Amino acid sequence: MTFRTNLSGVMKYKSFVPPKISEYSFDSDKTVLAELSAEFARLDKCIIDLSDDQRTRLIKTEAHDSWLLSKDTPSNPFSFSLFQPNENSENLAHATDYAVEAVTELPISSRLIRNVHYIVCQSPDYDKKYRGEYRTSPVWIGGVDAVLTDALFVPPVAEDMDFAITDLENYINYSPENVFIKAAVIHYQFEMIHPFIDANGRIGRLLNILFLLANGVLSYPVLLQSHVIARDYNRYCNAIQYVNENGDISLWIKYWLDLMAESVKYTIQAIKNLDYYD
Repeated sequence: MTFRTNLSGVMKYKSFVPPKISEYSFDSDKTVLAELSAEFARLDKCIIDLSDDQRTRLIKTEAHDSWLLSKDTPSNPFSFSLFQPNENSENLAHATDYAVEAVTELPISSRLIRNVHYIVCQSPDYDKKYRGEYRTSPVWIGGVDAVLTDALFVPPVAEDMDFAITDLENYINYSPENVFIKAAVIHYQFEMIHPFIDANGRIGRLLNILFLLANGVLSYPVLLQSHVIARDYNRYCNAIQYVNENGDISLWIKYWLDLMAESVKYTIQAIKNLDYYD
């Protein structure tokens, strides 16, 4: 993988330079893709049969779980409890509603993604985090006391980020690749670009659902994926880091396809449990 050296001396740090998506090489298992398509079709039938209120509850559950995951406080991995409202998760649910409506008129693009971010970040917690704007300064990922020069990972700086975002938009809207393969690549690429100061994970997870919706995989934005990610969050991080270190996206794609299959199963089980809560 490619890294850019920035600044010099004690301030020197290296930032990730995302490859063009066309440079990734991988094989796709048509049997796995066909099975996943059948599982999503089964889920979609379950979702269509729900009432509007039940769908809303599931959308809010995913929003709440996504917010919990962003705070490193995932819910019980064996539970099927439906959401407990708070301002941040409610904002994410509102952003989902907006995105579902917007995608009927707009392509999945920077404009739509920034608008979604603006709604997600309607809270005093984000007053200085540039709601609805791509970052122009570096961010980094590491331990609690990590600084830019010793961070575990530094996403692309602005000039590399701008190019990567354009490449991602083109891939989302014009690549003929299988929809599930694209979903896996899009999620990895978006998270590695890390275009916002905060809320990248929540936006990335919503982007996955929105992409599946826009491509006819789902009829409604109902997929409980954040809870499934949280069950083994270290595996999620390790799968991403493997690509960063080796440039091989194949194992990530397998991981994401498996994760989507598990998310479908979990969502169907949660739907079956709705009667218990009604």
